[in-house]
Amino acid sequence: MPRAKEKSSSGLSIDISEPRKFYTPGSSISGNVTLNTAQDFAIGSVKIEFYGRLKGKFIAEDVHVYFVQSHGNGEAEFRGRAPLFSQQHLLYEGYHTHKPGSFSWPFVVEIPTSPDVATVQQAKHQWKERDHFLSTDDYVPSHPMPPTFKMRKWGFGYRWHIFIEYVMKVDVKEAQGARMVLPPSSRRAVLPIMVRDVAKPESNTFTLPLATQFTLPDRLTEKTSLERAPSKESEFKNQTIRRTVKTSKLFTWDRVKGAPGRSFTFSDSIKDKTRAVFNSDSLPAFTFDVTVSTPRSIQVLDERGIPFVVDAVPVKDDGLTTIPVERYPDVRIDNMTLTVGISTYFRFKSIFTSNGKTRYDVRLLDRRPVDHVIDMSQRLNRGVSFIDCTDEDTKDAAITRNGVDLSRLPGLAPNLVSAKMGLQTEKPLVPTFNSYIISREYTLQWRLELEVAGERVTVSSDEKIRVKVLPPEAKNLQAVLGHSDASQAEIEEKDDKEDSEDESIAKRESKDSTSPLQKALRQNKTKQEEAAEEASAAASPPSPSNGSLQFLGSEALPTYQQAPTDFGYRHEIDERPPRYEAE
Repeated sequence: MPRAKEKSSSGLSIDISEPRKFYTPGSSISGNVTLNTAQDFAIGSVKIEFYGRLKGKFIAEDVHVYFVQSHGNGEAEFRGRAPLFSQQHLLYEGYHTHKPGSFSWPFVVEIPTSPDVATVQQAKHQWKERDHFLSTDDYVPSHPMPPTFKMRKWGFGYRWHIFIEYVMKVDVKEAQGARMVLPPSSRRAVLPIMVRDVAKPESNTFTLPLATQFTLPDRLTEKTSLERAPSKESEFKNQTIRRTVKTSKLFTWDRVKGAPGRSFTFSDSIKDKTRAVFNSDSLPAFTFDVTVSTPRSIQVLDERGIPFVVDAVPVKDDGLTTIPVERYPDVRIDNMTLTVGISTYFRFKSIFTSNGKTRYDVRLLDRRPVDHVIDMSQRLNRGVSFIDCTDEDTKDAAITRNGVDLSRLPGLAPNLVSAKMGLQTEKPLVPTFNSYIISREYTLQWRLELEVAGERVTVSSDEKIRVKVLPPEAKNLQAVLGHSDASQAEIEEKDDKEDSEDESIAKRESKDSTSPLQKALRQNKTKQEEAAEEASAAASPPSPSNGSLQFLGSEALPTYQQAPTDFGYRHEIDERPPRYEAE
């Protein structure tokens, strides 16, 4: 069954009292089922069903296998189903014929906060626990309800689509015996409901980690709160990378000017590179540690961006740093790259369970200029501001106890809003979720380009950092969904066309109950018969138009009459009958 679309029979409708663009788990939906009739109608029953389900289908082309459902044209199909809940309510039951008019029945349904145990465990497909997925054998009430979701992809030799939907369906059936000959008629209305989770008030802020190594002066401590509540170190992942710069510029480095004490030519740079390869001990060295703190959780549609704290500290080990403290060069952050990886996992079932994954990388910042300087002399004591910035307000806003928060600087506050994944644009992004057959996960990668003593230094994350994407605030989600309706209309129309094609294929399959193995044998037999007929036709000589006919079964094949031995056939082609002459 394809994804449900909004539709209704003539005169039947589902009217929600306070319609919204989305609903949250635990909320109630009330309204009325309205039926308008233009003639007498014997209403037998009015039922409403509200259900949620996960479903997916994977089709591999040019695959000849007999242990999965086949279309008979070399396509193998894998399916996955996982119902979440099903609520059914009888709104009316009777046997009376009603005059033409308008009829209404009120209803109230509630979106559950967790899947229904009976619905999940009585489903046809049961799912074991695997990486990225939940199991139907676990404690089902502890599983959260996944958000409304859909995704499809086409590739060379395959196509698949997966979706999570919540649907209200109303069936109005005619009373039994209302017609003398024809069976009772029925009318149906279908209304999909968008379900999304929103941020809780207590988890609506992101904060920077508190450091224990040093404290800021009182005049700066008051300005570093800035609407961000205290946080724990465990909420951030810290990565420390050590780098060493070796150059002869450090012999005469002037900290005030931020340049070597003498002019440095291109030939001097070539000499430095040569000495670094063959005699690196002859060059002065400066070693420093770069620590980057990234959050373990980020929020969709957060205007404050993603907290990103950078700190640089010199290493005073005599074996690593060979220049005096007064010549320590500053570390300038030149530019920054921040990439979010979006991974969607899914699984299908036949005789065996198959898993799939698709991943898209979205660059929130692509070598975005930063141009901020970390003063190494001040970082020795870790007691005062270390960011060199002309605007005093921006300077104080970026200062934290552990470094400089680049998200507080102008133009460096990336926000998770939408992403283009193949031919589909997801707006807004769906938060992290796990379910029985579909899940969504996110990773974070960063890259910084630094300049130290005129040398370029690059530091980057050594691995993909897993982050949890939290749902947005209700007001932000409402605003984005309002703007995205028009842009999604064309995509919805294309999805409807694809689902209609899938539904037509399913109907053709339901008419033919032959097993895949029987279909293959029947196709093989047909090919053998065609080959035999072609061979027989090739062995038969051509026939003139007036040749006699010899009937073989249901086919008539022209044959030649044998002429006497004293006669010979003269090959002539004209409209007259063939002539036979004696030699």
